[in-house]
Amino acid sequence: MRDQYAGDVSDLLKFAFLRTLAADDRTIGVGWYYNPTHDGRVRDGRHRKDCDEPKWKSLDLVLFNALRKLPQRSVSALETLPIWPPKTRFHRIPVPPTGIRHPWVIDMKVALQDASIIFLDPDNGVGSVSERHTTVEEVAAIRQLGRAVVLIKFPGRENHDTQVETYHGLLRESGAVSMVTVRTCVSVELMNKRGLLQNIPRVRWFTILDTDSALIERARSFAYKLNAIEKCKADVV
Repeated sequence: MRDQYAGDVSDLLKFAFLRTLAADDRTIGVGWYYNPTHDGRVRDGRHRKDCDEPKWKSLDLVLFNALRKLPQRSVSALETLPIWPPKTRFHRIPVPPTGIRHPWVIDMKVALQDASIIFLDPDNGVGSVSERHTTVEEVAAIRQLGRAVVLIKFPGRENHDTQVETYHGLLRESGAVSMVTVRTCVSVELMNKRGLLQNIPRVRWFTILDTDSALIERARSFAYKLNAIEKCKADVV
């Protein structure tokens, strides 16, 4: 997670999802996989205006109002918003390059120890060791009895049914037995190379590891609300 992306449509979706999962009986821990540098992608992370569309009120009114008042585009500013359940914990120590990750992951686990739901938020989801990814081994280290782990994924263009099957198989290597993925697609308006606005689909998946029946029902409730919003789709796998 980088400051340049703070408060964009991805944040709106993932925070709404986490708030739905937590309800009033779960606690949240956020492992930001924070990277304080700009990644040089000047076109990415500019989807703030989409967060101002009134249609998002039906997804989460409190979140909608809070993101509109975000004082600055930074991860630290996100932590101060009045959207987090009581006892929410954060880990914002910058993600190390590659060679010294284990102590950093253990520090994250300690910082988020009391959370019953932990959300890991690297730039590009699960992959090999890099500043942009979490790894299966790190997911395994974060898991513990009575805790759900939530991951974000930006799938490729190939068949999504095949991708989710492969993805779930990979995540089982962490030791997780139960899992469910909410697949979302939201269209955002972007300027094309000819200077014309066009709707571009943005696909994001949210996977819950070590889930239970209550969390599955809450995931379905989130998908139901998102499906009712213009230019949005969601399903649960």
